[in-house]
Amino acid sequence: MQQILSKLTSMESDIKELKQEQKELKQEQQETNLRLNKLEESQQNLTLVVENELKRDIKIIAENHLSLNQKLDDLKGISEKVFDLQDDTTILKSITKDTLYDLKALKVAK
Repeated sequence: MQQILSKLTSMESDIKELKQEQKELKQEQQETNLRLNKLEESQQNLTLVVENELKRDIKIIAENHLSLNQKLDDLKGISEKVFDLQDDTTILKSITKDTLYDLKALKVAK
């Protein structure tokens, strides 16, 4: 009979330990759930930032990029016209120089 009592006492002690460990596990699980909730909230906030701000900023950059490309194309056309005008100016300077030379030669010949 004493052995049975001893075993029962041992079992009660084991059950108490198990209950304590179960309480600790529940507490740890609650803490883990809180951390998980915070992580989920943080992830949702990051998703909102990406969706609302980054996408908008990327769209603005893309639109500005297109605008700059158009302006660059326009400048290329203007640049070609400037080069053509420079060539014309060089030719006109040469003609003017030759004409002045001819005029001076005519004055001397008179």
